[in-house]
Amino acid sequence: MLKKKITTMQMVRNQNIQRTEFIIADATATINLTLLGPPEQIKEDTTYTLKNITIKIFDEKLLSTNPHTEILKTNTLDNVVDLAQGTKPIQGNITGVTISKTNLCQFCNTSVEINEALASIKCTSCKKRQLVASIRQKTFCEIDFQTETNQASLQIPEQLQSMILHK
Repeated sequence: MLKKKITTMQMVRNQNIQRTEFIIADATATINLTLLGPPEQIKEDTTYTLKNITIKIFDEKLLSTNPHTEILKTNTLDNVVDLAQGTKPIQGNITGVTISKTNLCQFCNTSVEINEALASIKCTSCKKRQLVASIRQKTFCEIDFQTETNQASLQIPEQLQSMILHK
């Protein structure tokens, strides 16, 4: 985490919850993160792994925590992008593309196996039963490329895939 921007209160499911905006970064870029809950969960100059985070795309890409988000302290990253330097385009040659589809539980967003012959399935993670017709399918797209200095990957958010991929 590089910079804490602002903390406000927000009503979420009839509860008053703290909402804190941060700017976070890794070796490739910076991004805005909205943390719902106590801002003490994240401290400056500390490295975290964020699991089950929500990606929102409006004019720019935003990250947001949700009730299923896990914030885990991890080892420090090297070469973190400095906000004062801004960002630069990365150029390289595409070395591979991965496109896959996953069926997701509508309640906990974990991968589920479906049997089209059955009308409903029970999620092995959250144990909730749901109609097979209500299962959400997520497309994962990752482009691998080689720059002058290293191999890198770019994950394409679902909202942008239709602009890039011809289905």
